Amino acid sequence: MVACPKGVNTGGPEALHQLASSVSSFGFETFLWDPNSNEIQNQNDNYFLRYEATWTNSPPSKGDALIIPEVMGHLVPKFYGECQCILWWLSVDNFYISNKIPFDILLHGFPKVIHATQSEYARNFLEVRGVHNIAMLTDYLNRDFIEVIA
Repeated sequence: MVACPKGVNTGGPEALHQLASSVSSFGFETFLWDPNSNEIQNQNDNYFLRYEATWTNSPPSKGDALIIPEVMGHLVPKFYGECQCILWWLSVDNFYISNKIPFDILLHGFPKVIHATQSEYARNFLEVRGVHNIAMLTDYLNRDFIEVIA
């Protein structure tokens, strides 16, 4: 399961849609889930329809893998121990802007969280702070962006 805010058309949610689509293409049942919404799909999410990701209203279940973007780091304590939490650091700066959980508690209070980074900057940021279970998980530019600059 991939935690993803609805109605936000920025790079982070697009990367989350790309991830859900890619994982599904390998035959794994994958859902996007917005913990702050009860709607299956918001009209503003039409931009991401190309990824054919499936939404659910149901929160993750015990034993699920839950990918959490850094802007939703507050979900880690809620699901830690029930799910395999994977915190995807799409933006270090956005973590500080949007989170309700202290950085040190998130990094050191939940040792079994897997930290995935979208950039070398984020990987270095975590490594300097003592995080060693880091995986690189990158996204890609969509065709719309490539066609505009070509």
